[in-house]
Amino acid sequence: MGKKRMAALMVALCVCLCLGLAGCGARSDMERGAWQGDTFVNSWAGVSFTRPAELALDEDLLDELKAQGTSLAFQEFCLRTEDKGLIIVLSYENIAATPEVTEADYLASVRQSLEKNTTPVYECGEVGSTTVAGQPYADMLATINRGERYQRILARKQGKSMVVWNI
Repeated sequence: MGKKRMAALMVALCVCLCLGLAGCGARSDMERGAWQGDTFVNSWAGVSFTRPAELALDEDLLDELKAQGTSLAFQEFCLRTEDKGLIIVLSYENIAATPEVTEADYLASVRQSLEKNTTPVYECGEVGSTTVAGQPYADMLATINRGERYQRILARKQGKSMVVWNI
């Protein structure tokens, strides 16, 4: 498995696992979306995304994430450029057992999990905020292997779940 693919997998797994134990036993309100041609729509999550031509669905990476994830999270899709220089993953995580968790708390937990890694090495920036398609997200940039690669992680609370983009 290449370094870029491994880095993307590690970030997505950390996101899936960071609050995993906190959500055990509690029910979430997550609903899956669907592709309609090149447009992905999930009304529950408030997400509508048209896939640019240079991005392809990566079912192999999606299967890897699903196999190594938890029952508290699921991934909607993985998109990537042909050279795998850009990978985008949309996922949701059940936080029903910890309703007080904010987006900033969530990303702080992701930061803690990522920075424990020794291969690859992560350095995470401060949690900020951004707006994507009219929706507010907490935002954190992770530098991988001292600038070899970057991963942007966006999180937004949606009911009893967290909507998470890894870009």
